[in-house]
Amino acid sequence: MQAIRAAARPLTLSAARTAAVPRVAAVRFAHSAAESYDDFNARYADFFANTQDLFELQRGLNNCFAYDLVPSQRESCPDGSPRASDLETSRVQPLLPWGRTNRGKTWSPTPRWIVVVIEEALRAARRVNDFSTAVRVFEGLKEKTENAQQYKQYVDELAPLRKELGIALREELYGSSK
Repeated sequence: MQAIRAAARPLTLSAARTAAVPRVAAVRFAHSAAESYDDFNARYADFFANTQDLFELQRGLNNCFAYDLVPSQRESCPDGSPRASDLETSRVQPLLPWGRTNRGKTWSPTPRWIVVVIEEALRAARRVNDFSTAVRVFEGLKEKTENAQQYKQYVDELAPLRKELGIALREELYGSSK
């Protein structure tokens, strides 16, 4: 009978004894590794290359532009070719907000491999037959770049693709509004 009473009694510990027990707080960290910029570009280029409907295209553009990043432009030689040191160390500079310069350096016009994501997004817009989204990709680019020169570099780099796909800029359709 005493065994039943002992089991039914609440377990009481002294206040001094419970205070001495250290409490462990759960610390949560990110569960995945940081994504490199090349991986980011490859992921979105692949996403847009495989997009088959308008909803997915617009969702991908929303997500892509929400990162508020643009491929950093790297220094190049006067003839436009990349410096050997750039190729040896890294393909891109660290992630920077939309075209900001790194430590006061000036950057060359947009290298060809930088615009792959935008190219795939434009091709996807034409594949799903949505001209307005193709035009809005350039509007988004214009809003995200810091100045008109950077926007012009992207437009110049993408000019052959624009001609191939028949995409006009908003400025060409309605005149310059800003």
